[in-house]
Amino acid sequence: MKQYDEWNEIKKQTQQINFNLGIKAREIYWTKIGFNIGSEEYGKGNEFVRSVIIIRQLTHDLFIGIPTTTTLKGNNDYFHNINYIEKNSNTTISSSAMILQQKVFSKKNF
Repeated sequence: MKQYDEWNEIKKQTQQINFNLGIKAREIYWTKIGFNIGSEEYGKGNEFVRSVIIIRQLTHDLFIGIPTTTTLKGNNDYFHNINYIEKNSNTTISSSAMILQQKVFSKKNF
């Protein structure tokens, strides 16, 4: 139960933030995706974040994204392996896009 309470506090703080960040398809952002139930993917660390691939911006505030995992999976209908260069450290990151977990996110979650 503790993690749900912690996520609820982060969610309340996140709701107060106003981002005016321009995003583009194929960019990857660290996004607060929370502590979810069942088989829904959840975020990691103190802020419950995970890297998310931007698929398409829907409105000024909403976009479709695909969460990623550093646990490499086989390419299939549900996962697709990708490599990208992390901007700050200039290192190559290997991960799997979790296509089955795509959903709509708010830009407030950055």
